[in-house]
Amino acid sequence: MGYPASEKLEIIRLVEQSQLSARRTLVLPLSCRLEREPVLRPRPCAQRHRRMEAGLQHRDAAFLLSYRTPAAFARTLAATGSDASHDKGFASAPVAKPAPYGVTETVEAQHRPTDEISAAGQRDRCSHMKPCYIIITASHNRPNLLVRNIQYMLNQSYENWLQIIVDDSSSEDMTEVFNFIDNDRRIHLIQFEFNKGCNAARNRALDFIEEQGLDGFICIVDDDDYIVPDALQKMNNLIISNPGYRWYTADSCFPDGKKACQMKKYGRLSYLQNRVFSNDIKGDLTHFIDAGICKGVRFTDKFRNAHEWSFFSKLSFEHELFAFEENITIKEYLEGGLTKLRVSHQNPLKVRQFRVDTLSKLVSKRQLSSEQLLLSKELIKNGQTKLALSILKSIAPYQMFTLKFYRYLIRASLLSKRYTRR
Repeated sequence: MGYPASEKLEIIRLVEQSQLSARRTLVLPLSCRLEREPVLRPRPCAQRHRRMEAGLQHRDAAFLLSYRTPAAFARTLAATGSDASHDKGFASAPVAKPAPYGVTETVEAQHRPTDEISAAGQRDRCSHMKPCYIIITASHNRPNLLVRNIQYMLNQSYENWLQIIVDDSSSEDMTEVFNFIDNDRRIHLIQFEFNKGCNAARNRALDFIEEQGLDGFICIVDDDDYIVPDALQKMNNLIISNPGYRWYTADSCFPDGKKACQMKKYGRLSYLQNRVFSNDIKGDLTHFIDAGICKGVRFTDKFRNAHEWSFFSKLSFEHELFAFEENITIKEYLEGGLTKLRVSHQNPLKVRQFRVDTLSKLVSKRQLSSEQLLLSKELIKNGQTKLALSILKSIAPYQMFTLKFYRYLIRASLLSKRYTRR
């Protein structure tokens, strides 16, 4: 049933006044301007009836519809003369005018539930805005490679990016790097007085992003790596075509074109389930992560370098990723580099204990038991048989059908008796 003509005019007058008031009081950063017009989305009839049963009037229910300017909705309502199309769960999709510059959110958004704003905002973010890509680059005594890294950034056709370079107390001449920074305000340099390691450098960049209130997709590109030509434009197109996620990944390759990662699956994935606890993802991916979900999450300080998996695992506890089959970065594993030196495999007992401590807060006891089983193996190697036996007994309900469990249990028991006799 349609609205009386007098009520339609009243709705138009009230919502246009609300829009003018919002114009005067709210401020929108330039980077958040809408570039395309948002589209009116239908609402299922069941939700509409629930709102009516809760005692909401037509006018309030109208404010709970998807993002669009108040005046645009009122004009649509007046033009159709009825909201019967919403009763069927289908509505025509007239294009609403974007919110004027200076308005951060429309009146409807202020009245919408928080979870709805979050879902719709993430859907619309990539389709209506031009995201900023924030590149984090940690560097130490590699000025020539760092210059190459910067040059590939400057050659990108997509211009809405920032690069945060953290110099981990380099002793070599950085003059050429300084020249690039002086000529382009998108590049920011942070220098450590003392060498702290790659993880501390990345964490400092993340701190800087939070301190400055920067928004966009964070991508980590080390100084010996670089992004391919038009990489950011390609990635932006892919993200626009697959909205709704706050974490995306793309492939990486070596200079000869060979893949640096091995992917069994693409699309919607879980880092924890598809990388940490399975072999669906292997090698180095290029991550593009919404800065908003990185707040309070940092790389480990228990190791100076490597073990990035712990950072991504923490993110994976609440967020899935979407993987694209597209080479975005070029990887070079140099002699003397962290990968070639196999830093992540040094001190295996400490590494295994770190994995158990980290994953204990993220996964079930059953999944954690597989890591505890490997920890018990390292404890046995180091003569800590009592602790190994204690762990093996605690995971028996989950690992009693695996051969390794009995192998480690028998070995730990025999060694424990031997040490007792001594």
